[in-house]
Amino acid sequence: MGQLATAVRYTAYGDHDVSTYVPLVETLGEESFPDAFGQAVLSVLPAHMFSVFRLDAQKRIRYLFAGGNMVTDRDFARRASARYADGYWKLDPAMRSVLADGDWNMTLRSQAWDAIPPSEYRTFCYERVHVHERLLVCRRVKDEAIMIGLYRTPDAQPFTDFCLRNLEDTAEFLTTLAWKHAQVVANYDSRYLKPGDTSVARQLANANDQLSAREIEVCTGLLLGRSTKEIARTLGVMPSSIVTFRKRAFLKLNIATRQDLIRLYEQSLDA
Repeated sequence: MGQLATAVRYTAYGDHDVSTYVPLVETLGEESFPDAFGQAVLSVLPAHMFSVFRLDAQKRIRYLFAGGNMVTDRDFARRASARYADGYWKLDPAMRSVLADGDWNMTLRSQAWDAIPPSEYRTFCYERVHVHERLLVCRRVKDEAIMIGLYRTPDAQPFTDFCLRNLEDTAEFLTTLAWKHAQVVANYDSRYLKPGDTSVARQLANANDQLSAREIEVCTGLLLGRSTKEIARTLGVMPSSIVTFRKRAFLKLNIATRQDLIRLYEQSLDA
């Protein structure tokens, strides 16, 4: 358990029936996609948490989403994954191995908690919540890569060869979906989203006079494809405050998702 497992390379996509996961496509770009993705990926392996990252063309690690069923700390996966992307990845032997070895199209790496040198990363992401093992599956998508981490604690069954085969068979499908979701969220193709913040905010204010100034700012950021964290950083408030303003705005607008907001915005321009 104390050794970093040798990388196993996969180049072929199996005959695994992925029809069970087709409904995931319906939530691409929606806020509900990470939860749906988690249900699918955690059905493949007996894991407690998952995290998804994007490795861009400049080899920068970008946090996409995370989740799991840690009863003691339900938001832990998201917080730990954000810290990982902010710098913890530099202390991860498996990730350094992935980056150093460019000769792969899809690769699966196993890492035990005690294979990581003592560090703040190991303490926070593993020891604090008793994570014993992580499987990291990485797959290239164009000039980027999608990385999915699956984490198990001692009360979960060990990752068996059967589970690994299931992960191998579904990895291409799941990584493609994660990449597509990231593209939809970050790069809306709508011609209506090209104006800058000022014109978008002005149009929102004209379309609905019930929105507060802060709610308009949050909706503007959502329309321009920004994450909750990015909007919070721009406005100088906590991400939890952005969630509150978004809920208030969506309630006033009688909508439920970012895609609904986009459609409402486009309709206001055509009015």
